[in-house]
Amino acid sequence: MYLPIYISFKNVIIEICKFTINSLDYKEYFLECRKNYLKKKPALDTLYKNPLRIINPTIYSKNTIEILKSLSSKVKIDFESGKHDVKKLILFQNIWDYREALQSICLDLIPYLESTMFGCDLYVSSASIYRTKNFFKREGFYLWHNDDFPHETLKAIIYLDKVDENNSPVEFLLDENKNAILAECQKLGQSKWVDAPSVVHENEVLNLTKNRNFSTHKVFGDQFTTIGFLNNTIHRANLLHEGYYRDVINFTVRPTIKKCKTLISNEWTNSPLNCRMSRNPMISWHNSKYTTI
Repeated sequence: MYLPIYISFKNVIIEICKFTINSLDYKEYFLECRKNYLKKKPALDTLYKNPLRIINPTIYSKNTIEILKSLSSKVKIDFESGKHDVKKLILFQNIWDYREALQSICLDLIPYLESTMFGCDLYVSSASIYRTKNFFKREGFYLWHNDDFPHETLKAIIYLDKVDENNSPVEFLLDENKNAILAECQKLGQSKWVDAPSVVHENEVLNLTKNRNFSTHKVFGDQFTTIGFLNNTIHRANLLHEGYYRDVINFTVRPTIKKCKTLISNEWTNSPLNCRMSRNPMISWHNSKYTTI
């Protein structure tokens, strides 16, 4: 005769659990993701204390290197056709023309980021292939900035060309210990979600480098050098020198509590131009009706 009461109590517990998990901020969700990850994990604090990794192309298999070489050549031809030109950069309009290549690249890159930075399963929430345009003054992403995302999201940039001083190396602000610096996070998740100014003024950077032993670091690298950094890391692109260009693949990567069946897919991977981050970290690749996030 107590069965209805038991069922009612059980349903209440289930609803409380649902409410609790759906009320998580991004860091709390990330910690839950780490619990589910059964492989060896890096220490948690290393992600936040050292949010930048410069990744040698040797992480990629020989097969993936050949795929990257082919992709780089095809992208160069496509960009020089002039059909992908947009206001601030030359953005490839349909990355899914290269679906199989991108999936192969992610099969090498994402497990590396899982095991060395996050200690949890990841998936690609947005992706693009673009060429830096030749600007003559600093504006937009040529200024010091962060991406105004939750801390627990990562940007991975793969140089499709050798990059030096001439062709727009990505640059980071480093603290006195030579670690990249995270801006204060204004998008925690359910508890706080504020659109904040993301530009860091040049005078602030000059003051830090002059008075606090901070420094800046331009990332030069051979073809297929990869830069992985939390989106809120303070960074900027540099202006191109005349006659040079820089092509890149750009992934945004997020933790997932449920292992992703395909790391990158047009079902849940969006373009940065139409990618809106949800304040609820539970809205993920497996919530099919919520894939535009």
